[in-house]
Amino acid sequence: GKQAEGEAAILTAVNLYEQDAAAYCDLANTLEDQYRFEAAMEAASNAVVVDADYAFADGPGMGVVCTMHRFTHTAGLLTEATMLYPDQPEWQYRLGAVLDRQHRWEAAIAAYEAAIELDPMYSDAYRRLSSSLTQIGNAAAANEAYKTALWLEQNSTAN
Repeated sequence: GKQAEGEAAILTAVNLYEQDAAAYCDLANTLEDQYRFEAAMEAASNAVVVDADYAFADGPGMGVVCTMHRFTHTAGLLTEATMLYPDQPEWQYRLGAVLDRQHRWEAAIAAYEAAIELDPMYSDAYRRLSSSLTQIGNAAAANEAYKTALWLEQNSTAN
């Protein structure tokens, strides 16, 4: 039906414009909607290969990869994003979130700390850092990170 027609149109676009990351991202999203996760993963990966700036900056390819719970592959792509965009804390934060899901607490803590170093006002990074520190049993540091997150949130809404 309409879904198959939409997929066919996107596949045509991908075939015509093999170097178009947007077409690959659209295809990945369509395939994900159809629960065809392996094919969606391949399309999202192609988007990253064709134009990493587009796939990482605009996020549609990464969104597909992240929602598929392919955390090892996603962590690799996010690590690549942190190297391509070393001054953007969002990529460190996202990497930390994926590492959290893998129960790789120390690596997640390092990613959150890197995000905080880049943006000391990043309250979400402090909040996630607190959670990861709790997982490794460092209650005192977790409490401090949580207090900082609360303080930043209160002060950002007060202004």
